[in-house]
Amino acid sequence: MAKHKKYRLVALTALTFLWTTLGIYWFSTPKYTSQWSIVLPHTSDDARISLENIGQATLTSKSPFSTPGVSPVESYKQILLSHSVLDAARDTNANVEKPRVQPILQTSVINLAIKGPSPEQAQNNALLYHRAFEDRLDALRHSEIDNKMKAARQQLEGYEARVQKAQRELFAYRAQAELIDESQFESSNKTLAELRAEHLHAKTDLAAKQAEVEKMANDLGITSNLARDAFVLQADVSFQQMLDKLADLGTQLPHYQLRFDANHPKLRNAVLEFDTLGEALRVRSKQLVGHEGFSSLQLLTLAQSEQRAELFAELIKLSTEAAGHEARVARLDKSITQLDYKLRVDLKERAHLEDLNREHQLAEAVFVSALTRLETLDSNPFNVYPMVQVLSPPSLPEKPSSPNTLVALAVGCLGSIMIIAALILAWNRDKWINSILKKN
Repeated sequence: MAKHKKYRLVALTALTFLWTTLGIYWFSTPKYTSQWSIVLPHTSDDARISLENIGQATLTSKSPFSTPGVSPVESYKQILLSHSVLDAARDTNANVEKPRVQPILQTSVINLAIKGPSPEQAQNNALLYHRAFEDRLDALRHSEIDNKMKAARQQLEGYEARVQKAQRELFAYRAQAELIDESQFESSNKTLAELRAEHLHAKTDLAAKQAEVEKMANDLGITSNLARDAFVLQADVSFQQMLDKLADLGTQLPHYQLRFDANHPKLRNAVLEFDTLGEALRVRSKQLVGHEGFSSLQLLTLAQSEQRAELFAELIKLSTEAAGHEARVARLDKSITQLDYKLRVDLKERAHLEDLNREHQLAEAVFVSALTRLETLDSNPFNVYPMVQVLSPPSLPEKPSSPNTLVALAVGCLGSIMIIAALILAWNRDKWINSILKKN
């Protein structure tokens, strides 16, 4: 009997506790659940700015869903369950509870549910919580944009310094370089080609004239060099006066030699004067042409014969023309050298200026690209934290979600059956054990 009382007491206590608990749940304050759903759209934006003669800047915003290993849905779930969102909602209503967050697999949809003491309060709690969630997302987006803009500004300062440096170098080189414009450059190239053609013709004419001088000098029995020197001597007035005087003495000497003997004073004076003039001519020749290549007899021979005199005059004329051609060739040589050097220097300066200009344009393109990125950073705040759309707004519940009468009765009945079954097992435990032992 004691054992019966013990088991009845245990059964009564367990059943009383079960049904008392269910009664408390049954008669507790009703709770209403407001449900709503949000969706994260898959977005991807491109922005492109083209600048003539500089380049283009492109800004591409990839969808967060395109990054492997990153789940925006899971990230948003953690944000929804974070204390920051719950505390922000409780700042308005201290009775707001943490919602139930349930992402739907293989989609970007998140179902949410939150409770309240009344249908209206449950719906208001859902609206408050969703607003707190949106505010938290905005704060995260602004923080992300601020961090990116800070880094972009630092890069932009470096790019701006590079542009300024390239600009200073370009302007400084333009100021010091003596560049000619394109039309002048083309005109100078054309002039150089004309000068080279003229120089070729002048050298041809000079060679032909020198050949004539050489031939005539050979006919006169002197070299072309002596012919040029003879031209110099013939052009000297003092030399010509002494040569004319020597020619007169050369005419008189044969007469004196026939009339007088060798010791006659007149003959001796004429011979002495002839020799003195010859020496003076040699000294003057050395002063003018640097040597004494002409003897008195050669000069006299050139002057005495009318035919040879004409040939010598022609030789002097040809030598004069050859000297003119030679001077022309030398002048053209100098002009070509100067113009060619000027064009080479200009080409080198143009190449360097082009390099500086290209460096400046490249620096500007990089700077504009960075500036465009900076200007467009805040134009797409949904790059990291995508936009949230309300798929279904918070509902206004028609009936309480708790207490649930059917659930309470099912739990009570199932609990009662389990308690009674456990007591029956415990009551017959010894009998079943002894029966098993006897069989063994």
